[in-house]
Amino acid sequence: MATETCTIKTVPTDQLVAAASNAIEVNPANATVPQALQRALPDEVIPPDHLAILTAKYWGSAGVKLTVGFLDNPPADLRARIVSHMNAWSATANVQFVETAVNPQVRIARTAGDGYWSYLGTDVKLIAAGQPTMNLASFTMATADSEFHRVVRHEAGHTLGFPHEHKRTEIVNRIDREKAIAHFMATQGWSREKVIAQVLTPLDTSALIATATADPNSIMCYWLPASIMKDGVAVNGGPDINALDAQFAASVYPRFANWQLLDNNPSTGAIAADGAALYQMHKNGRIWKYTGTPLTGWQELDNNPATKKIAVANGNLYQLHNNGRIWKYVSPPMTGWQEIDNNPATVDIVATSGDLYQLHNNGRIWKYTGVPHTGWQELDNNPATRRIAAAGGQLYQLHSNGRIWKYVGPPMTGWQELDNNPATTSILASDGDLYQMHGNGRIWKYTGVPHTGWQELDNNPRTRQIAAGGGRLYQIHTGGAIWKYVGPPLTGWQQIDGNGASTSIAASGNSLYQLHNTGLIWRYTG
Repeated sequence: MATETCTIKTVPTDQLVAAASNAIEVNPANATVPQALQRALPDEVIPPDHLAILTAKYWGSAGVKLTVGFLDNPPADLRARIVSHMNAWSATANVQFVETAVNPQVRIARTAGDGYWSYLGTDVKLIAAGQPTMNLASFTMATADSEFHRVVRHEAGHTLGFPHEHKRTEIVNRIDREKAIAHFMATQGWSREKVIAQVLTPLDTSALIATATADPNSIMCYWLPASIMKDGVAVNGGPDINALDAQFAASVYPRFANWQLLDNNPSTGAIAADGAALYQMHKNGRIWKYTGTPLTGWQELDNNPATKKIAVANGNLYQLHNNGRIWKYVSPPMTGWQEIDNNPATVDIVATSGDLYQLHNNGRIWKYTGVPHTGWQELDNNPATRRIAAAGGQLYQLHSNGRIWKYVGPPMTGWQELDNNPATTSILASDGDLYQMHGNGRIWKYTGVPHTGWQELDNNPRTRQIAAGGGRLYQIHTGGAIWKYVGPPLTGWQQIDGNGASTSIAASGNSLYQLHNTGLIWRYTG
């Protein structure tokens, strides 16, 4: 017997525009794709019904609490079991389903022969009271527990706005069209048109908020047999919420509410902050500046695939290419870049206040003095140098053996040793403060006396990165948890986020940002 699959119910065609308007009203971030399309084609008149199809149906990053009712009054133990499985998404996400008998938002039917289906996300608000928004066919307490995991959690995912994963372009392109139509007509009794709509129509644009690549083991993915795949490799589909599902749900509905979504682009590879100014660099080298409107307010400043790092301070933006060339942004966008050095030995740049420094692969450190190409002053030449950090007019270097040095002048000889610990793996400078992090996660702050003047602030082996700005210190753990130092040492850390998708943080002034592995950028508002 074939496994019964699911369909996403859609509102009638004449309600598509209303559904899109409703989705944007509930969550303005749902309008990202239509707005981007209109920006890309400013002179085109795009039909409202086409824009409506491109509108996502998520409930918003503040989280979602939906009431659930049952239209056929099943036993209390079955109702509780179904709601419990719907709430499996709440293990990582700010999601809650609560049963009620009064005006429920999610209305579940168990109509035999009608299959498994749900409306998508915010569309459930448009369904008339008394009409189902989800169907679970003939579910009873005798239904196998594996089906509660596979079906109920899948349909709840649709209610949260998650589309079918197998409709991502990467998977659809692997499907043999005619074999798939024959398979689903034979096993599900679907029409040719329904197979095309439910299996063969990609969702790459309408599912913009998504993981970077398709997950064939997602609970939101159908099982697709090898017999209908061009490459002969089956798509397993997911019998339950997997780690990537849980992580993605947490990124869309974060459990810590004090974060504002600023962008959602899977190409984003790094972020850099300068006070209230924020920049992002894409994996293909494109550089963007945030202009103030979440999701849509990004101005492209350059598009060079050679770019491997950006650095910003005091309103000055720089980029380093993979061939060692260094450029300063002087405006206008795209063309307004001034080359200030071209040395293939350059591996890193650091900016602070009005200063710019570069580090070579042989340990040489140089300071820019203002004349492109020739205006570089050598400050040190030590092959042990691994990293440099600068802030508030101060420059520091870290050696491969853990020794930390501060530049006090003059060039070459004017370096004061501040510490000598082989466990040190990174240093961070911010305003007038200097921090070091050890390979075992210990964090130390420099208090002013070389070697002995270091105060331990934390000792957690999960610490992956530290960031600081405006006198505030933050750390991110390997599991994505973000913590703010509030004092005292060791015990005085406040958790401000806990999202497994978080990969890095950036701080400057009073601002803190985080970047997810899906490209989402968030600003802390707490």
